[in-house]
Amino acid sequence: MKTSQIVVLFAAAALLAGCGKNQNPGSPDIVCGEYTRICNMVPCVGCASEDGDAFYYSVLEGDYLALVRQNKSTGVKMVLDRIPRPSDSRTDFSFQYIMADGNYVYYMPFDVSDSDNRTYKIWRIGKDGSGKTMLSGPDDVLLEYYILGDSIYYRYLFGSSGVWSCGLDGSGASHLLDKEMNYPILYSGRYYYTSYTDYPVIKLVSCLEDGSDEKPLMECEGNFCFAIGDNGKVYVAAPGQEGWEILSMNTDGSALQTLAAGLPGVTYINSLGGDVFFSCYQGSSSLSAGLYRLSGSGLKCLVSAKVMSFCLLDSGRIIYMNADDTSCGRLGASYMTDIEGSFNDKL
Repeated sequence: MKTSQIVVLFAAAALLAGCGKNQNPGSPDIVCGEYTRICNMVPCVGCASEDGDAFYYSVLEGDYLALVRQNKSTGVKMVLDRIPRPSDSRTDFSFQYIMADGNYVYYMPFDVSDSDNRTYKIWRIGKDGSGKTMLSGPDDVLLEYYILGDSIYYRYLFGSSGVWSCGLDGSGASHLLDKEMNYPILYSGRYYYTSYTDYPVIKLVSCLEDGSDEKPLMECEGNFCFAIGDNGKVYVAAPGQEGWEILSMNTDGSALQTLAAGLPGVTYINSLGGDVFFSCYQGSSSLSAGLYRLSGSGLKCLVSAKVMSFCLLDSGRIIYMNADDTSCGRLGASYMTDIEGSFNDKL
């Protein structure tokens, strides 16, 4: 099988200074809300997931990193899988793209047998810890994937461009679109993705599912990240003239507005209920490193730590990687808070 690229969404033919799911039957989307555990950017995309009964995340147990299922009502934890700790503490040691779907948990574990630490493959395991199966081929080198309905969409790191799909058991691989796309997200019948053809100028582009009707939406000198909120808005973090900016717009590019400016580099962004959540790995004179919530009442710091990435779950919990705690390598160990920042617990 092959992996699909996960997209970055923007809108409007705008040049920056210095830089809900679809309700239509038969046209599934990746948006925030239910699918916030996927969102859009590396590192550690989808470092946690949930279903109605449990949370799924990774924790360090001695010399092993464990994939854990934690019952929401009882707090009881079950180890579903584990991988050995690599000898190099600088390694990005993680389970990536953790997704609970149906009776299984899908994930991409760190492969300690690969000297370059890049041989990621898609696995699944039953929620009771049984039936561990590798879904991708033994020679596949994947970058990312997401699940929509009864299919897995994915893209390769090497060897093939565009979007692929297969069944939830890994069968029936199909090359859907042969097109250079970076981080594509499917929304309302269109892919939204970034294009690096004019690097360091990076463009946000959309096209129909067959690759036609390509529309440039925005460009920026330097990397940026985005999320589609459950309210259908696009939220973007991008470098501006005086620090990073948080922007919002409609999915057609209209109603572009700046929500915040003068921020240190934003490593990850997401949205739920109209509020924007973002993380900063490094601080500045005006804002410390941390995890923040931007709402109509202003900016609130939820976590004061170096946060590389986080998962904003539908239950209102946030599982984040605390890089101040290097027990799991450079990305940090797993912690949990809520959208109010009322607690911060190591998992």
